[in-house]
Amino acid sequence: MRYLKLWVFFLKNCLLREMEFRGNFVIEIGGNLLRLGITILFFQVIFLHTPTIGGWDIHITLLLVAVNQLINNLYNAFFRANIYQISEYVREGTLDFILVKPIDPQFFTTLRYVSFSALFSLVFPLLIIFYLATAGKITFSLPIFSLFLLLLLCGVAIRYAIGVAVMTLSFWVTEAYALHGLYSEFFSLSGYPAVIFRGGWQFFFTFIIPIIVVANFPVMAVTQVLSPAAVLFAVGLSALLLLITRKFFHFALRNYCSASS
Repeated sequence: MRYLKLWVFFLKNCLLREMEFRGNFVIEIGGNLLRLGITILFFQVIFLHTPTIGGWDIHITLLLVAVNQLINNLYNAFFRANIYQISEYVREGTLDFILVKPIDPQFFTTLRYVSFSALFSLVFPLLIIFYLATAGKITFSLPIFSLFLLLLLCGVAIRYAIGVAVMTLSFWVTEAYALHGLYSEFFSLSGYPAVIFRGGWQFFFTFIIPIIVVANFPVMAVTQVLSPAAVLFAVGLSALLLLITRKFFHFALRNYCSASS
C-alpha cells in the first residue's frame, strides 16, 4: 500500500509536468499515430500482392500490429524513460542519493516517471482491436480474452525485464545507450508474423531473444493456435526473467562504487 501511494504521487507529478509542455504532448501522440499508420500501410501494400503471409491474413496481421503497438505503448508509458535513465544515474552519481532513500532502488529507478503521451496513445491500437472484433474479423470469448490479457502482460513483463537487465550493464559500461538502442531494434521485429522466421531464426527469436513471445503469442491465443505448453512457457519465461533481472540489478548495486568516492 505504501508503494502504491508513492506511485500515485509520482503519477500526479508526471501529469502536472506533461501539462506544462502541452505542445510536446501533442507532438508525441501525433508521432505515435504516424508510426502506427506507416506500419499498417506497409502491410497493406504487402497484402495487395498476396492474400496471406504463411497463413496469416490481413486481419490477423492487423491484430498483431495493434497488439505490438499496445505493448510498446505500455512499455513506453511506464518503463522506457525510467530504464533509459539508469545509465545517467550511475554516470552522474545521482544513484548515490537514490540509495539513501528509504525505498526500493529498483522501484524508484524503473517506475519514477510516467509518459502520458504514450498512455493516451493506447487508444489507437485499442480502436483497431475493437474494429476487428465488432466487424467479426476476430472472436473473443471470456476464456480467450482472459488468456489474451495474460499473454499481453507477459509481453510487457518480458520487455521490462530485458530492458532493465540491458541498462543494468551501465554499472560496468559507462555508455549503455547503444545497448538499449540495439535492444529496441531487436524488439521492433516483434510486430512481424512469427511465420516469416524460419528454422534456427524462429528458435533464436523464441528462446534466446523472445520477440515472438512478446506480441505473436497473444495473437496466436486469439486465433486458438497456441498450445497450453506455449502458454506455460510464456508465463514461466516472464516470471524467470523478472527474477533474474531482480537478482542482477541487486548484484550490480552491491558492486556499485559511488561516483563521489
